[in-house]
Amino acid sequence: MKKSLFILFILGLFGLYLTGCYSSKYGTLQADRQVDVLEEEIKIVADEFEDLGDREKSPLVQEQLTAARQRLDSLIKAKDLIVWEFATSRDVPREMSCIEKEARLRANHIRREELVINKIESNLSSIRSDLGYKVILDNAYSQPITFAMHPVDGGEKVSVNVDARSRDVVYLLPGLYEVVFMHGGRPVGKSVRMKIDGQVHRYQGEECFGFAFMPIR
Repeated sequence: MKKSLFILFILGLFGLYLTGCYSSKYGTLQADRQVDVLEEEIKIVADEFEDLGDREKSPLVQEQLTAARQRLDSLIKAKDLIVWEFATSRDVPREMSCIEKEARLRANHIRREELVINKIESNLSSIRSDLGYKVILDNAYSQPITFAMHPVDGGEKVSVNVDARSRDVVYLLPGLYEVVFMHGGRPVGKSVRMKIDGQVHRYQGEECFGFAFMPIR
C-alpha cells in the first residue's frame, strides 16, 4: 500500500514537472490550441475569399464575398483577442519576487510592441510605401475639398487637396488623426477621427490602412 502511494506521489511530481517544462506561446495549452484552430480557419476562409474574388461579379458572388469577409474579420478578431489578452496580462505567479515580476511586465510590454509591428508588417504588401501607410481620401462633395489631417498626439499636419467627386491616396505614419474637411479656407461638415494601427480595412473593395469620406452636400 505504501509502495503504491509512493509511486502515485512520484508520478504526480513528474506530471507537475512536465507541466512546468511546457512552454506555452499564449499563456496556456488551451489558448495555444485555440489560436492554432483559428489560424487554420483563417487560412481556409482567406482562400475562399480569394477564389470568390476571381469569379465574375454577380449579386450572389458579391453577397458571398461580403459573408466571407465578415467571417474572416471575425476570426482575425477572435485570434487577436487571445493574443492581446496574453500580451497585456499583468497576472504573475504569487511566488515571483518583485524583480521577477517587473521583468515579466517589461517582457509583456515588449511583446505588445512586437505584436503591433508584426501586425503592420504582415499587412504591408502593396499598401505601404517608404512614406507611410496607405490611406484613401474620398470626396463626394460637388466642390474641391482639402483633407487636413492633424495627429492627435502631436506631429506635423498633413493636408491633401482632392478634386470634386474624386478620390486620392496619401501615405501616413501610424497614429490617431483628426481629419478636418476644408473648402475656401473654412471647415465644411463634421470632422472625423481616423486611426492607423496596422489593421487593414477595405474601402469599396480597395485595401488600405484607413480612409476618410467627405459626403455629398
